[in-house]
Amino acid sequence: MITDVRMDDFPQIYSDLVHHFDRKPWMKTVENLQYQVKANSLMEDWILRVYKIAYGLVEFDKFGLGAAYGPKWESVKHAMGFAAQVLAILDVSTPDNARKAIARVDGALRKPDTMRGIEFEFSIATHLSRMGCTIEWKEEDKPGKNFDMLVNVPGMGLVDFECKTLASDTGEAIPEDIALEFINRLMPWALKALPDLPRHFYGISITMECAIPSGVDDQAQLALAVGEVLARTDHHLEGICRIDLQGGGLSTLPAGMEDQALRSLSNFLLGDHPSYQFITELPDGSHLAIRVGCVIPSTLNKQMKKKAKTAIRKQMTGERPGCLVMRVERHSAEDLTAEANADENDLFNLAKYLCEHPEHPHLAGVVFVSAPALTRLSSTTESGQSCTYAFDSLWGNYPNLGFKGLFADQ
Repeated sequence: MITDVRMDDFPQIYSDLVHHFDRKPWMKTVENLQYQVKANSLMEDWILRVYKIAYGLVEFDKFGLGAAYGPKWESVKHAMGFAAQVLAILDVSTPDNARKAIARVDGALRKPDTMRGIEFEFSIATHLSRMGCTIEWKEEDKPGKNFDMLVNVPGMGLVDFECKTLASDTGEAIPEDIALEFINRLMPWALKALPDLPRHFYGISITMECAIPSGVDDQAQLALAVGEVLARTDHHLEGICRIDLQGGGLSTLPAGMEDQALRSLSNFLLGDHPSYQFITELPDGSHLAIRVGCVIPSTLNKQMKKKAKTAIRKQMTGERPGCLVMRVERHSAEDLTAEANADENDLFNLAKYLCEHPEHPHLAGVVFVSAPALTRLSSTTESGQSCTYAFDSLWGNYPNLGFKGLFADQ
C-alpha cells in the first residue's frame, strides 16, 4: 500500500508520534534486546530486521536526521513510514478508535510477530482510508468475534476485514531464528575442524533431513553430533543431515571483501539453493560460511489455508460481508505479479476454494499482498509499495462486490 514519506518531515513525524506515545516504548524494547545480541551475535542481523521499527525509532531519537549517515538509516526510513501511517489513521479516528489503535501499536513493539501483523493492518487501513472508507478498530481481547476492522466501504456498506501475515519462513521445517541459534552452537566445532590454510574461504553446507529442535540442550547435543561428523571423511549423519565442505584460496582477492562478493563465492562453491547462511571473518583474513538447509518440503500452502479458514470461520461475524487480506512475505511484488499472470496458480486455487466453500457464504473477497519495498519517488521522498492480487467471490451471499476495484489503486 502506498505511503509517501519525505525526509524533511521526519522530525515532525517523530514529534507527533511521541505526543501519542509519551513513554517512547520502543526505547525499552531495544534496551532489552541488547541482552539477546550479547548472548548470540549471529542473531544481531535477524533481530535488527524483525524489530526494524523499534530500532529505527530509537536511532532517530538519538541522532535525528543525522541518522542518515549511520548504519541503521534503512530502519529509520521504514519506521518513519510506519509512523506516518499510524498518525494518518489517528488523525481521522474517533477518540475511542485512536485509543484502541495506540494500544495495539504499544503492545506490538515487544513482539515481532504481532508487530508484523499490526504493520500490515495499518498499511491496509491507510489504503482503505484513501479510498474513502471509514474504519472502526476492534478490540481483540474482547469476547466474541475478533476480526481486525469494521470498514464502511462506499458502495458496499459495512465489511468485516481480517488481515493475516505470513513470515518469509512460514511453513519451513526450520525457522530462521532456530537455524541461526544452531549455527551459533555449531561454530566452535566447525572452527576446530578447519585445516590451517592462509587466507582461505571455508564453506560448510549442512542439509538437514529432520527439523532442528528449539530446546537449548537438544540443540547442543545436535551441534556436538554434527561437529564430530565434520572431522570425518564420511560427512553423512544417517537420518540427521548431509554435510558438504568446500574451500578456495583468497590470495588473489582483495582484503576486506564486500558481503555480496563473499555470498557469490559461497554460492559458487556450495551451490545457490534455499538455506540460511552466516559468514564470518577469521583472524588470519580467512572467511567461514556455514549454511543450513532442509530437505523437508515447505508446508506454506497448508499453513495459508489453515490461517485463512480460522479467520473466516472464527473471526468474521458471518452477519455481513467479510474480506480476508493476506500478506505473503515470501513473495516480492515481482513474484506475486508473475503468480497472478499464470494461467492457474496456488493463490488462485486457494481463493477459489475459500470463496466457494459451503461454510463461507459470508466471504466476499480475498486479497493477497506481496512483501513491501521502499521505492524512491524523488531525492527526498520514498514510498513503501506492495503488489496486490484480489478476488471477488462469485458464490455465497455477497457475490461480485468489487474488491478487485477497491485494491486496484495501490
